[in-house]
Amino acid sequence: MKFLFSIFLVILCFACMQELDSCESGHGRVYKNGNEFECPFTFRVRNAQMEWENVEKPRIIPKDADDYFPTSLRNSWSMYNVFMLVPKKSFTEEQYTVSLQAFDAGFKPYGKPKELFFYRAAEENDMVEYRTYKDGEGQFVFFAQREMPPYDWYQVINVGDYGNNFKFKGEVIK
Repeated sequence: MKFLFSIFLVILCFACMQELDSCESGHGRVYKNGNEFECPFTFRVRNAQMEWENVEKPRIIPKDADDYFPTSLRNSWSMYNVFMLVPKKSFTEEQYTVSLQAFDAGFKPYGKPKELFFYRAAEENDMVEYRTYKDGEGQFVFFAQREMPPYDWYQVINVGDYGNNFKFKGEVIK
């Protein structure tokens, strides 16, 4: 009986882990007015044609880098525009302030949450796209293994030491 119960627990844990990684495109969750929206975030870089291209695994600044190392990465493949794709009926404003934080698979937070503006960029059917940088406004995002200070044109999000095994949690502030 204990053996069967142990097998049941293992299967249940595996199913829960699969649920955490259920995003086919996009990362994490965003919360607004008590509602949860899954898998809204994507990371994009500008390619040679100056178009935004999805990146599944962003480059991460190592923990031994200087505090202001991101300033040397301007216009690099390590500078990301975070996109958020959400339902149009729930997101109607031109911009939102979102408190964004990275978590590991067990929902242990990395670092401090960062407040970013998300600007309305496009809409299609019943979805609307927001991004952290649009037409000269906003901030780009870098990912690092530790806390680093922000600058006027960028924020650095601590994603811990475990590479790209992080999820985002965003909370719409206004």
